[in-house]
Amino acid sequence: MGVVINGLGGDTALNGFPIELLDEAIDFGDMHPTAAGKDQLPDAPDTTSMGLADARGSILTSTATNNTNEAENAIFDYALPVKYQVGAPVSVIVRTQVSLNRDTAQQVDCEVSLWVPGGGIGGDICTTAIQTITNAYADYVFTVNPATLNPGDLLSIRLIFVGDDGGGGSGAGTITCSQVTVQTGIKQ
Repeated sequence: MGVVINGLGGDTALNGFPIELLDEAIDFGDMHPTAAGKDQLPDAPDTTSMGLADARGSILTSTATNNTNEAENAIFDYALPVKYQVGAPVSVIVRTQVSLNRDTAQQVDCEVSLWVPGGGIGGDICTTAIQTITNAYADYVFTVNPATLNPGDLLSIRLIFVGDDGGGGSGAGTITCSQVTVQTGIKQ
């Protein structure tokens, strides 16, 4: 038995079971600004909270930075599929870019926490460090430690976009995010 990745066979097994990687695109309408996790989103993108809106087809867009810095974020919950294979990989894939390279930094980070029964969330179980964004769309993969995960577990996922133009003159730039995908290993 081997691992099956998007329909292609591999040469290893997980706990003696073949797995398949399931990619699920997250609807931006399911995301919320961190400070207002229960607030209703505007109908059209605005200049706060990465431009989150419930308009179909919206992309996330940061506040422009020019001699300033912005750290903006969005959160969403994700339930592991019932077919999730214990111990299988879990990743958050963020497709993003910056319109202009910032003088200091342009980065994306991801924090993943497990909702605890009875309320509250645990600590960050994302094992990938913050990553530097380029000015061409690319996929940034964040790996989640699967050690304590089980089918049906609810994850709180926070994306952090940092545009830091601390000094200058390169013009106003924005970070845009066109897609967020959660990838999980499931039983065949």
